[in-house]
Amino acid sequence: CGHRCAGARGEKPCVPCLVEGCARHSVPQVSTDFCSICYTEDYAAAPCVQLGCGHIFHLHCVRSKLAQKWPGARITFGFLGCPACGAEMRHPLLAREMRELLRLRDDVQKRALQRLAHEG
Repeated sequence: CGHRCAGARGEKPCVPCLVEGCARHSVPQVSTDFCSICYTEDYAAAPCVQLGCGHIFHLHCVRSKLAQKWPGARITFGFLGCPACGAEMRHPLLAREMRELLRLRDDVQKRALQRLAHEG
């Protein structure tokens, strides 16, 4: 379309155009909106990804959210969900991180069920 791409390098498919009024603008977000993870930079400030659910965030914000994991001593896996809708985050550029975290979640769930069966 000629506008600056907001997507991450190597991303397939690329993020839709975020310039309001562009013929290829097909999402509710525009380039001047702030990322709803960091709330400090607009979408035009850093490479973005569109998750499987359709929501758009800065790639580095999503990776940071995944790296921080659960917020305290209690292990929870809500951080694996989209901050906007809660759907499990899916994107090819996040596949490696998500695979490891989903494996951990499945292992924790399996152990919890074994403990429950053992304790009755």
